[in-house]
Amino acid sequence: MIIAACAFACALVMLLVAVLVHVDQHIFRERAERLRNDIIGITPRQTTLDSEDAMLSSWTDSVTRSTPCDKNFCDIHIVVERPFTDALQAALVAVVPRGLRLFKFLGGRPASANGTIYVRNGYVWGASFALTSYVFSKPGDAQWPDGYFIVGTVRTLPWSHHWGVDEYSYPASGAEYGIEQTNETCTQCVSLTVDFSPYAARAQVERLSRYNYECLTAESVCTKAEDLLPVAAHEIETAVRPDPLSTPVCDPKDLPLMSRDADSVGVFIVKKVTLAKAPPSKKPGKRATKSTWETLDIQLEARIKRAEFWDVGTTRKLGLNRELVDLAPDTPSINVGDRVIVMFDRPEGDAADAPVRANVCGVALSTPKNLTAARAGAALDKRVAPLAAYEDGYAPAK
Repeated sequence: MIIAACAFACALVMLLVAVLVHVDQHIFRERAERLRNDIIGITPRQTTLDSEDAMLSSWTDSVTRSTPCDKNFCDIHIVVERPFTDALQAALVAVVPRGLRLFKFLGGRPASANGTIYVRNGYVWGASFALTSYVFSKPGDAQWPDGYFIVGTVRTLPWSHHWGVDEYSYPASGAEYGIEQTNETCTQCVSLTVDFSPYAARAQVERLSRYNYECLTAESVCTKAEDLLPVAAHEIETAVRPDPLSTPVCDPKDLPLMSRDADSVGVFIVKKVTLAKAPPSKKPGKRATKSTWETLDIQLEARIKRAEFWDVGTTRKLGLNRELVDLAPDTPSINVGDRVIVMFDRPEGDAADAPVRANVCGVALSTPKNLTAARAGAALDKRVAPLAAYEDGYAPAK
């Protein structure tokens, strides 16, 4: 009788725990969807920090901010909480052999949802949302016998700040987004990432950011990152990919977009050229590489966009992002005395002569054609009102 009563009590407790897990996970699912909508609803380079106060206050304790955090610089991180389910998962894994299996039996599935908002100069400069779900292993799984995570990420950042091919070459289709599948950016996981530029159409962002929230429940049959973002995954399958061996890396047609997306653009006179070491011998199937400059001493002649920290007539050192040197055989040859257009970010430090950095395609010879293209692109930047005097030749969009 006592044994039966104990068994009944245990079964009742497990049933109650399973119900709580079920309820908690569905609340998590609804909150994850709400956070995704909040993040996707932001328009980088136009949304102000103040305008997001109401949204951020609705997430209360789920919000953490960088230190310091003000309108000039702040990274805001939002995590969707699962207090009961996450605590139960941690306890079972810590004290019960095969605790994760018991967690699954109770209806649980490890999962997380988080968003990040990047604020610069009072405006939202970029935003991202990531949804992660655990895939329980099956007998015979060799690669990850303990299971693995699938991750789906959508993010909007200026193209010049995306890693990978989009950092130095715009999509051949002219689209303001890129999609990447990889398992190299995380441990014991596979991921699918959709990168948008701030100029991607709202309908485009909404369409490619549709998540399959069924992947968050214990009954889920999701096993691939593509299952989290099915529309984006289908886009990869149907995309026509250009041949990288026949596609220019630094394509002149990209100059307006690069100027649009760069933080600062100006015309400079080259005072000194320091060459990089000769590249290694080329590998089979790759285009021939050439020795290129590693640093330039450049004197600001005229601003095209911002660069308010750089006094006209003064010289600073410009560094090239070394990771991409060998990927840019189309980088122009540059000599002392040349006039160049440079697209770059803030300096590395506050000193008056602090160096700046450019990506491999962030330097172009200052020809009339290139100047026209750079000015036209800069005029498209609606991120913030002008912060400094602009070069004669165009009026920034209002």
